[in-house]
Amino acid sequence: MEVGNALFGISRGEFPIERGEGFEEELFRLFDVIAPDDSNSWRVYGMDFENDVFSVFPYYWGDCTCGFDQKDAQWQEEDHHDENCPIVKPNFHYKPTGFSINWYKYPL
Repeated sequence: MEVGNALFGISRGEFPIERGEGFEEELFRLFDVIAPDDSNSWRVYGMDFENDVFSVFPYYWGDCTCGFDQKDAQWQEEDHHDENCPIVKPNFHYKPTGFSINWYKYPL
């Protein structure tokens, strides 16, 4: 666990994913196909890729881009970030089922 996670509880998902040899190997193989060049930094922070089946989006350190963070306190609870706002956009999204994975900094 990194210091940011320990001190601030920074996380991107509801359920932890154990690292080890398993399903993540298949995702790494998929990422190698869409970014075969070793100089690509997807292995460090992820990459930006989308087709009709899935999307991959790198971890995002920036601010809200949809304006939600600037809304005043009178907004209702059901108000939320736009689904394309990078703060809430999943890092991996399998479109046919809606399955998604979020990571903090590094893929998986």
